[in-house]
Amino acid sequence: MALAFLGLLPVELSLRSAAGRVDDVLSTAENVAAVREAGDVVLYIPAARRDTALVSPAEFTGIRDLALVRGPLESGTLNGVEGTPEQTAHAMLAVHRIVVVSDESAPSATTDRNRAKQRVLQAHFVRCSETNERGRRITVYQRRHSRRDELGPPGTSRFLCLRGDSRAMSSSRNW
Repeated sequence: MALAFLGLLPVELSLRSAAGRVDDVLSTAENVAAVREAGDVVLYIPAARRDTALVSPAEFTGIRDLALVRGPLESGTLNGVEGTPEQTAHAMLAVHRIVVVSDESAPSATTDRNRAKQRVLQAHFVRCSETNERGRRITVYQRRHSRRDELGPPGTSRFLCLRGDSRAMSSSRNW
């Protein structure tokens, strides 16, 4: 029995390391902290990706959860309560930049809430940057101003997405 334990110990240790995780919420939280700016909001697609903020709340201090209408303490739930698709869409249209936390291999939206989030992003925002790391994706969107702003690849804008403080974005793809 002890021999079996010792033989499997390296396997167990590798599974417990950060490299062994399919979705590394700590790394995701660090990426959010690196790309966010003052006044940004965060949106989770799907809502289950809110686990990133629950595990690393310090990285999300000062960034408003756009879809949340009642927090975990207020609602008596682990994740809080999101607003209706209409409430979330309305809130999205009132902001300039959104940091989206999603899955790296994001499947099609399966709920009305997620479909509404994606519809508003596609219709009213341009993708500025995207970071994929260990199963999670961080995408920064900025509000589209006019048709002339759309000078980058489809769904992006090279000019609209410049950072206010001109720091280089730590992302795998900058538009």
